[in-house]
Amino acid sequence: MSSKRLLAIPTAFAFLLIYLPLVSVVMFSFNSSPIPVMPLEGVSTEWYSEVFADEALQESLFNTLEIGAMTVVACLVLATAGALAVRHRRFPGRGAYEFVIGLPFLLPEVVTGVALLGFFAETDVTLSMTTILVGHVLFCIGASFRLIAARLEALPASLEEASRDLGRTAIGTFVYVTLPGMRSALVASAILVFALSFDQTVITIFLTGTDNTLPTFMWAQLRLGFNSELNAIATLILLATTLLVLPLSLRGRETQRAL
Repeated sequence: MSSKRLLAIPTAFAFLLIYLPLVSVVMFSFNSSPIPVMPLEGVSTEWYSEVFADEALQESLFNTLEIGAMTVVACLVLATAGALAVRHRRFPGRGAYEFVIGLPFLLPEVVTGVALLGFFAETDVTLSMTTILVGHVLFCIGASFRLIAARLEALPASLEEASRDLGRTAIGTFVYVTLPGMRSALVASAILVFALSFDQTVITIFLTGTDNTLPTFMWAQLRLGFNSELNAIATLILLATTLLVLPLSLRGRETQRAL
């Protein structure tokens, strides 16, 4: 047996482990039984109707999208400012500076959640959407900073110097030279931060008040038992993710072929 065939066996097994649970989620979302068990009792779309009629679910989804959008804006602004501060500069404490920014992303999420919960309790801050937003920004900013800082380091400083020599102000140079050069990093950072925020569960559980996000809503539903409505929710999220990622992936392949 050739080496390629030997590699095909563990590769196929790995793909099976990854995609078989996804297939089962989609399959059970169309099960007419409220309990996802085999064999299927029948094919039905009633659980999707339940999803679209569930006001609590819709509110939690809106909260998730709102938190995600605000987290993206906050992280892009703060991470860009932080990356500009260290661009092409070597100063004492730079390593510690970068380490502190990325530390919340590297720490176990439960540690960050407990630390923030303790801080808000000591400062008498009521848990709300705002505290969730703070937790998400703190968690995501490290990843955003690394992407943007890496792109800025790759930009030639001579372009900005030429812009200033030609009469552009510092703001004009940033808007017309630096910002277009870091556009790809900003787009990648926005997508990554939104995905991290959308999926964030552990920190959110510690910081949520009376408002649920979609992950905490699903977690609460799981405590009552896994049902076909949860499979329908997961299928819709899978569909939305695929529709978002697939065009970006195809565009990336076209760019590689053009190069």
